Amino acid sequence: MRGHMLFWRLQKIAELESSSCDFRHDYSPIFLSSPRLLQYSEEIRDSENENIDEIISRLKNELFKNNTLEEINYMLREENDAALEANDNLRQDVVQLSRTLEQLERGVRNDRERFNIENARYRNHMEQQHRRLTELWKSFMALKRKVRDLHASTASDLDKQLTEFTRCAAIVKKAIRHTEFKNAEWRDKAVKEKDIMLEEVMVKYELLSTTQIETEKQLLEKTRQLQRLQEEFQQTRKNYYDLESALARICSMIQHSSPSSQQRARSESPSFPRMANDAIRKIRSVLTMRAAEIKEVNMRFEHAELEVNRLKKQIDLYENEKRSQKDYERRRDQEANERELQLVAMENDLRRTVERLSTLEQDRNMKESLITTMQNTLTSTHRNHKEFIEGLVSNHRDELIAREKLHEREVTERLNEVCPLFFFI
Repeated sequence: MRGHMLFWRLQKIAELESSSCDFRHDYSPIFLSSPRLLQYSEEIRDSENENIDEIISRLKNELFKNNTLEEINYMLREENDAALEANDNLRQDVVQLSRTLEQLERGVRNDRERFNIENARYRNHMEQQHRRLTELWKSFMALKRKVRDLHASTASDLDKQLTEFTRCAAIVKKAIRHTEFKNAEWRDKAVKEKDIMLEEVMVKYELLSTTQIETEKQLLEKTRQLQRLQEEFQQTRKNYYDLESALARICSMIQHSSPSSQQRARSESPSFPRMANDAIRKIRSVLTMRAAEIKEVNMRFEHAELEVNRLKKQIDLYENEKRSQKDYERRRDQEANERELQLVAMENDLRRTVERLSTLEQDRNMKESLITTMQNTLTSTHRNHKEFIEGLVSNHRDELIAREKLHEREVTERLNEVCPLFFFI
């Protein structure tokens, strides 16, 4: 509005200047040589005589008007100078505002580019999150399918194992009942056989004990006889050696006193050789008897040795039989212990089988609870991730809307600051 007023004032000033110029042309002696002034002067000269008073009054009016116009011109010049100074100031303000506007446009352009970059980054982030969410959903569905397959396979395997273990448990129970029945029969039979065998063993042991005692007595007696015979044999051998030495001496004496070795003396009787032969025969008969006795003693000694050996063999046979009987009893005891151990092992196997069945049942329940927990966890994780993505998207959307509003508010404020200056110009 002020600019329009200035423009109107400038137009008025121009009109006044043009009118003042015309007035100066009319009355200035510089322009008297112009045709217009000449014509005007001629007209004045023509009309001068007609109406001098009117010209004088008009001149006065023109002079007053000229003075007024000069005052107005001076005033308008001052206003023009002020307007020019204001125009220069406004031009500087316009330059500064243009620079500010360029900076604002540059900032708006940078903000728009940054907004576009952030929007593109946000779109890329959203696409990436969407891809991740899709991949997570695919992974979740694959995991859910695997869990379902695992649950089905585990359930089928557990059912198969349960049926198999039930069948095995039934077979084991039947086998244990049969084994217990057989074991009870065998135990009764074994007790009876053991009692019978113990009675037989006791009888045989008593018989062997009595036989061994008698045999030991006989052995002691035979040993004493053998010792006595050995002593007699030693004494007889000693006597035999003494007799042999005596006989050797007698023979040597006879040989020394025989006619072949020495001549008979005159004082000797002719019957002396006959007496010597009788002595030799007696000695030989005694020696023969002693040899027969020694032979008899040797035979008795050998017979005693044979009897002792027979008794020793009989004792060894009794001892071997007793040892074999003990071994048989020990084997029977070992078999009974082994059967008892087998029965205990079967009972332990049955107990372990029952415990294993209960453990498998607990594992099955645990796996089912674990699968249910995993499904609930996956569902809650998927729900939480979905809520997180939705919250993130809403936060990004709200942030973008807030940024857009803030940017629009800043642009509006800057435009509101700039527009009054342009309107003032």
